[in-house]
Amino acid sequence: MRTRHSLAALATTALLLAGGTARADEGARKAFEQGKRLRDEGDCAGAVTAFDRSLASERSIGAFYNLGFCHEQLGHRHEAYDAYTAARELASQKRDGRLREISGALAALLESPHIRLVLPQPLPDGLQLRVDDELVPSSTYAAETVVFTKSNRSHVVIVRAPGYEERRVTVETKQVAPVELQRLAPAPVVTAPPPAPEPAPIQASGWSTQKTVGVVLGGAGLLAGGAAAFLFTRHVSQVDARKADLDRKVEECDGPACAQNEQVIYNADITTRNRNAWLTIGGTSAVAVGLLVTGIVLFVRAPSAPSERKLAWQVAPQLGPTTRGAVLSRAF
Repeated sequence: MRTRHSLAALATTALLLAGGTARADEGARKAFEQGKRLRDEGDCAGAVTAFDRSLASERSIGAFYNLGFCHEQLGHRHEAYDAYTAARELASQKRDGRLREISGALAALLESPHIRLVLPQPLPDGLQLRVDDELVPSSTYAAETVVFTKSNRSHVVIVRAPGYEERRVTVETKQVAPVELQRLAPAPVVTAPPPAPEPAPIQASGWSTQKTVGVVLGGAGLLAGGAAAFLFTRHVSQVDARKADLDRKVEECDGPACAQNEQVIYNADITTRNRNAWLTIGGTSAVAVGLLVTGIVLFVRAPSAPSERKLAWQVAPQLGPTTRGAVLSRAF
């Protein structure tokens, strides 16, 4: 009796499962037929929704293939590639006769600009991929990730992942580029330095801050004087060169008027040069003299720093015919 009841229960379960599978197949077929009708009417967006609904009930070669076609018509190249790839894998497993047609559609899609990136496996957590500063959706990441691009030029690929060095490579269109990531070196362990020893007392040397300032100002004055001398020498050299240029132009003149004109230009130029030069040289010389004199005065009139002296109290006994005690004294 128990065996008969068990067989009846198993038969009932099998019927329920068969009925569920039939309903799923029927739902997939109806959604697939709706998708084909919308595709033929030119409503690829609606067809995509119908094919997705069909695939949710049953993975089929036709649904994947038509889904890829509709995505391609809508300009969704990444989604079309994924759908065509799924259709090709399923057709290859089932040895379906549509495999050649699907492979041809996939090859035609890959004629558009794209790059192929071989990402490290397993993919590091938090991996982020950018191509030409555009973030590539993580849903497309795979061992070989196909990224469709907007042009045939070179593309800048940036790969980031927590705990790894940033990787930046330039990839040509339709090129297959392996991407290798290097782990960041562990941060060095920082230990507290040992306490510094107490500084030794500095003995006064008799050199005051005022003397130091005087030396610095005097040195600056000497440098300014050297600059003034250089400016004067350069001005004299430029005047001589300008005079030689005047002589050459006068010799090349074809008349007194030309020579006189060149002389007028020369006189005006020299006057301007002299005025500018003497203003610059005079100002620099005045600064040099002021710094030098100030430095000398500060140095000469600076008081010497007091030398370090040891100040201590001393106690000495005091004994006399009529006194008994101690004397407290201090040396300065």
